[in-house]
Amino acid sequence: MHAQAHAQEARSAVVEAMAARNLQFLALIENTIDRVSSDTDHVRACAKAIAESMESLKAGAKDVPYQEERLVELLEKTKESARRIHVDATHRHESACNDKMLHPDDGVVDVFEAFIEAVNDLYNCASEFKDWLELHNALLEQPTGASYGSAAALIAALSAD
Repeated sequence: MHAQAHAQEARSAVVEAMAARNLQFLALIENTIDRVSSDTDHVRACAKAIAESMESLKAGAKDVPYQEERLVELLEKTKESARRIHVDATHRHESACNDKMLHPDDGVVDVFEAFIEAVNDLYNCASEFKDWLELHNALLEQPTGASYGSAAALIAALSAD
């Protein structure tokens, strides 16, 4: 009888330990989802701000070039940050996919997929804005009036600048 009671206590202790561990694991899942969701919202807000800025410039596009240097630099930095974030998020997504303790309905894989999509959108918005800005300014450049008899002559003239 005493051995049976001791075995029951041991089983209860194991069940309690597993329950506590499961609660901790669920809390980690919830924290991960909350943080990645918050990051996703932030990245989406950045992409939206870039898209709105581009649309604003397009709507007011004048026949004068924009001072693009600083803006292009910031857009390039945004693209580089998005590339780095994408690599990190892809690794985290793969880890979540391969984690045997996670279940599909936990939402961790889904939240990383949404985050990666938002980062891709940010990269694309920054690229589109940069390309538009450079094209807008290039189209407004005054022709030099020079003509070149060969590609080599053109390259030489470009190299001289």
